Parts: sequence; structure tokens; C-alpha cells
Amino acid sequence: EEAYEYIKNELVNEIIYAMIGLLELHNEYTRSHSENVAKLAKKLAKAMDFTREIETVVYYTALIHDIGKIKIPTGCLDKPTSLTDDEYDLVKKHPEWGAQALKHSGNLDDISMYIFHHHEHYDGNGYPDKLSKDEIPLISRMISVCDAYDAMTSNRPYRNAYTKEYAMEELILCKGTQFDPNIVDIFIDKVL
Repeated sequence: EEAYEYIKNELVNEIIYAMIGLLELHNEYTRSHSENVAKLAKKLAKAMDFTREIETVVYYTALIHDIGKIKIPTGCLDKPTSLTDDEYDLVKKHPEWGAQALKHSGNLDDISMYIFHHHEHYDGNGYPDKLSKDEIPLISRMISVCDAYDAMTSNRPYRNAYTKEYAMEELILCKGTQFDPNIVDIFIDKVL
């Protein structure tokens, strides 16, 4: 029984990393982004005194948070200039597509929901549902902070990476608008 659980967990782990590998082949920027966000999110979950089981859910949710980008043309994802309104509307569909991909398994319903809402803003100006504050699942709010931090501190097709200090200032500046203020405080104080 214990050996079976170990093998099953290893297979699940390898399948998830294969999915991320496919996304990385589709878009080079995601090569380290997904893993970076997952590592930051796991540290944040630990700092928030989550159980090991919830830490694991947070880690895997963050690892596959951008899986829906597989449906976005690479020319749009790798564009070195500003996106058109139509291109941006397409990019904004990736949480929905990622959530749809996971909905086929009843065991992944919660993770599907967290992925669906990881671009909601604390003030209600995010997407896809314009949820605000506690309407946004806690894990989605956590991933939002980790995702933004890694995006800012990584090279993108349209700009070079910002410094850690700049990214921290942006997180602080966006407390209460884009990000949950409490999560930003914990992230800066205990994760970075």
C-alpha cells in the first residue's frame, strides 16, 4: 500500500512536470517562471502556517497556474512590443483555459478555481470575474503576489528584469488595489 502511494505520487509529479515542460516548449519565458512562482508560494504558505497538505496544494497550483497559456499563440506571448487590445483580451483568457483543463477531474476542482481567479485584484478590478477582497480565494491571492513578484524580477520579451527592491516597492504600492495587503506584508517580511 505504501509503495503504491509512493509510485502514484511520483507518477503524478512527473505528469505535472511534463505538462510544464510542454508549456515551456510553447513559451520560453515560462521556463523558470512556473517553478519560481511555485517555490515562492510554498514559502509563503509555510510563513502563513499552513499545514503540509495545504502547502502542497499551493505549490502545485502555483506550478500550473499558467497552463492555460498553451492556447495563446507564441507570437503573442513573445511579442517585444505592447499587445493590442485583442491580444491582451486573448492573454486574459489563460486562467479560464487552465481551469477548464483541470475541471475534468473532481479531485482538482479547488485547484481549478484557484487558477481561474489568480488574476483577480483585491479592489475588484482584475479578471475574469472582478471579485474583490475575501471573495477571491486565499490561494489565488497568494499566487497573485508571487506571480507578480517573479514576473517583475524576470526578463520579459518587452523589458529587462527589475531589481528586487523595485519589485518590493511595486508590491507595497499596489497593496489594497491589486494585492491583499496582509499577504504582501507576509511575503516581504518572511519570504524575501
